[in-house]
Amino acid sequence: MNATTAIVRAPGNARGFTLIELMIPIAVAIILAGIGLPSFRAMIASERMSSESFDIVAMLALTRGEAIKRNAQVTSTPNNNNWKDGWVITAPFSGNTVTISTKDALSGSDITITCFQGTTQAACGAIVYDPSGRLPTGSVAQSIQVFSTSLPASGGQNARCVSIDLSGQARTKKGTC
Repeated sequence: MNATTAIVRAPGNARGFTLIELMIPIAVAIILAGIGLPSFRAMIASERMSSESFDIVAMLALTRGEAIKRNAQVTSTPNNNNWKDGWVITAPFSGNTVTISTKDALSGSDITITCFQGTTQAACGAIVYDPSGRLPTGSVAQSIQVFSTSLPASGGQNARCVSIDLSGQARTKKGTC
């Protein structure tokens, strides 16, 4: 016999995968996607809610900064009396009102916004900063609650509260206002 060994294939044996061998990894991938998709949707809704609340905080910081810089009252006004519809930041300049910044409507259709004056729910109105960067004398602390209808209500994970104290500082926290 020769020292080299030849590999002999039986006739009829085909190379490749069988249909069952191909279907098993596909079935496993479908099962894993079915398990992971609901939590992925919740993560997207949570991040959208966080993003919208931080947009509001950034708007308030810009308004406050412009009031200090311009040494004048600067106003953030919600479009259609709803922060979800966007806003416009304005300031007086040489007897006219100039627009500093605008924001289009927020993107999340599952997002609702509620406003509070102190601890009482109120209509969403303009927020005015005086030249010192504070809320005007006689104002009460205000809060804007960003709420997601896509998230479960347990543990307050479906809401973020943006609160503005009398010194003009805006802060955000998880949970309701």
